[in-house]
Amino acid sequence: ILQAHPNETVSEQMKWIESTNEEAVHMKEMVNKMLFLAKSDNTKSGKITTYINISELATKVVLQFDPVAFEAGVTLDSEIEDNVEIKADSTAVNQIIHILVDNAVKYAGFGGLVTLRLKRIKNKVYLSTTNTGEPIPEEDIPHLFERFYRSDKARTAGSGYGLGLSICKNLAEQQKAVITVKSTRETGTEFTVVFKNQKLNKKNTEN
Repeated sequence: ILQAHPNETVSEQMKWIESTNEEAVHMKEMVNKMLFLAKSDNTKSGKITTYINISELATKVVLQFDPVAFEAGVTLDSEIEDNVEIKADSTAVNQIIHILVDNAVKYAGFGGLVTLRLKRIKNKVYLSTTNTGEPIPEEDIPHLFERFYRSDKARTAGSGYGLGLSICKNLAEQQKAVITVKSTRETGTEFTVVFKNQKLNKKNTEN
């Protein structure tokens, strides 16, 4: 477009420059996500490193999303049990929490409510996000974690390409965790990640 109008100024062509730049950013994000998934497909297991404080990770993500929720007219609440630790890769777990909270805020609706919960029950740790807003159609639920799956009301966090939840599931599986979703008009939409067989370490035992 710029080459076709060589005599026009940059400011006169700014709308084309801005739209092209915006699309380039979106394409970069999509390619990065596709590369991540391709790399994950070749990884049989995740990086299980050491015990991490998932309570601290969850709290940080809530703080990060406070201004985002405020701008969207959404109330962001949390019920986080203190000093919960799991054996996992901190980067992967942080990304799981980030994707789920981002997704919940996007679909809660103006004036809606998002709640992030974290609790330990015996040797399992439950991480969940619940949000108000329109429920996910029942026919969409079995496909939510499929790559590039799109529907008018399906959850597609992550630049709207239908990759966010697929990445989330992939990361959860790498951490030996299970992710599920349920959605009704009465109770809202809830995504839950369960980290199984988490042994209590000394710090947990003392608490």
